[in-house]
Amino acid sequence: MARNGITDLWPWKLIWRTRLPLKVICFSWTALYEACLTQENLVKKNFQLVNRCYMCQRDAETNNQLFLHCRVAADIWSMFCSVFGISRVMPYNMKEAFQSWASCKVDKTIKNIWRMIPASSMLLLLVIFCIFLMT
Repeated sequence: MARNGITDLWPWKLIWRTRLPLKVICFSWTALYEACLTQENLVKKNFQLVNRCYMCQRDAETNNQLFLHCRVAADIWSMFCSVFGISRVMPYNMKEAFQSWASCKVDKTIKNIWRMIPASSMLLLLVIFCIFLMT
């Protein structure tokens, strides 16, 4: 349990205490803060864009849509969940996703791997997104 309300409100341990490369950790932190340069964030900075997800071509591209609710993202999260034999309802935003993942009870033998999955899935989504942009 955390000792104060600040650490209770933000899942920083799930990101910074994983054994992943620093670039992956920093990217996860950026995505969790919803600071990735999605089309929504670029429009907020007065860029003139047609705001549509490159991966699913359906909804507006926001952090939550890109990493959680896009058809491609949902498939990747589903893949990780099926590996461990769990079913989940996709959370509304990134913070809820990290917190719900951290609250799952898992065996100590896979705990370190379990902690890496959210950041790993976001990195995988970033790679897929880059591939979509290049084609």
